[in-house]
Amino acid sequence: MPLRALFSFAFDGLAFRKFLIDGKLWNKTKIYCKIKTMSNRQSSAQSIINKTTKILFCGSLKFLDEMKKVAKRLENAGFKCFLPQFALGDLPAQEIEKLKQNRKKNGLKDGEFKQVVKVISWFYDRLKEADVLVIFDKNRYVGPSLAAEIGAAHILGKPTLFLEEPEDAGIRALLQFSPNFKIVSTENITNELKRLKDKK
Repeated sequence: MPLRALFSFAFDGLAFRKFLIDGKLWNKTKIYCKIKTMSNRQSSAQSIINKTTKILFCGSLKFLDEMKKVAKRLENAGFKCFLPQFALGDLPAQEIEKLKQNRKKNGLKDGEFKQVVKVISWFYDRLKEADVLVIFDKNRYVGPSLAAEIGAAHILGKPTLFLEEPEDAGIRALLQFSPNFKIVSTENITNELKRLKDKK
């Protein structure tokens, strides 16, 4: 009668089974490893799909209140939103305009430039980790800072949604040839972001 023996041992929380049949060793390790690898890949892909999509808003301070309204709607739909920070803080718009005009006339005071550097550094860190950018270019307005942010988004290959076609010819050209840039109305932003998430 042939000798038959069954050995089991634990590995990675699961049991490997080796069968010694008629003096021959049948090892299921390779099969297990293939199954385990496929399972890990599926789990990784699922985690990417299920992770919260990060949205970074870009635009002028004068549109901040409107950005907040859209961001709140997107957060209610399950997205994580970052609103831009400004070196002048959260002062009322009229007060901000006075300070901006004063800066143009008299330049920056001591310490003000450090605050500008701090805010810009924070913003570009958020830009690198964001999944999608929303360019709040209402009335087709794109200032110099926003133009730089759009350029960075293009270089990094970030999906970028514009509310309107920008007035600036250079930015319009980027919109034409960049595969990641698209014009989407505020009413359709949620659906477009869901489409981009499902596309992943």
